[in-house]
Amino acid sequence: MDVFGVTDLIAQTQLNYVWGEQDAPSVRNANLPASLIYHRLTAARTHECGFLYAVADNAASQNRSWCMLQLLCAYAAIHKCSIYYHVLLQGHTKAQHTACFGLIKRALKKRAVYTPQEYMQLVDDSSHVNKAVDVARDVAIKDLASSLSRFFKKVRSISLKSNRHFYFDKDHPGTMRFRQTARDNWQEVVLFKDGTSAASLSPTIFTADAMPLPRAVLSQKRHSQLKGLKDKFFTGVEDKREAFYKEPTPSELAQCPISLASDPDLPDFASANVATVQ
Repeated sequence: MDVFGVTDLIAQTQLNYVWGEQDAPSVRNANLPASLIYHRLTAARTHECGFLYAVADNAASQNRSWCMLQLLCAYAAIHKCSIYYHVLLQGHTKAQHTACFGLIKRALKKRAVYTPQEYMQLVDDSSHVNKAVDVARDVAIKDLASSLSRFFKKVRSISLKSNRHFYFDKDHPGTMRFRQTARDNWQEVVLFKDGTSAASLSPTIFTADAMPLPRAVLSQKRHSQLKGLKDKFFTGVEDKREAFYKEPTPSELAQCPISLASDPDLPDFASANVATVQ
């Protein structure tokens, strides 16, 4: 199971975006967190308050990307909501989300979990502050990077690695202010491409104009491992086997790659009698 948590620092609650291996998005790049963040912003109708303070950890490919900055710039311009985006120092990222994840880990020590659905229920039951969101069912993972690139540019001269503070002013759409620390003076740059203005943008940039991304494809080796796990370790809870792993049809399996670099180093469980399609 994978979990991406977004905490509401005012309400002291956290939405935990959860997906199982067979329902995993095909991407782990900036499109994934950008899609989840956009879902969270719209679900909470954040723009109605007129100002958003957002804090993120130091994950470079997720939170410190041009896709994420363009998303926030577009959101501020479209919804007239100023956004202060602050990336925490590496090694100093303990915050409210750390406590929420800790509650989930504590609950896992007290309960056996066999299926993705049971894991999501555990998240909900771990505390009133935690709520699970089924990504496969409730969230569209979109190619936001391509959609946003039609209107926004990347400024290669600006180091996203060294700058940790970003500000998008609702009264200056398309402009990004940035600085390394809270003591530094702001610098600014226009992210709009030539010919783009706030009037050029529409919420469809996040929805209809962005192509949906497919789910990840598992390898034949990984399917073999998962079927072996299902057949070997679900004694006494046989009714949960199908919820743990849904076997592909032979034709579907034949379309899967033989193996992938991301496959875990686990036995293939020969006793499961799984045929590999060559």
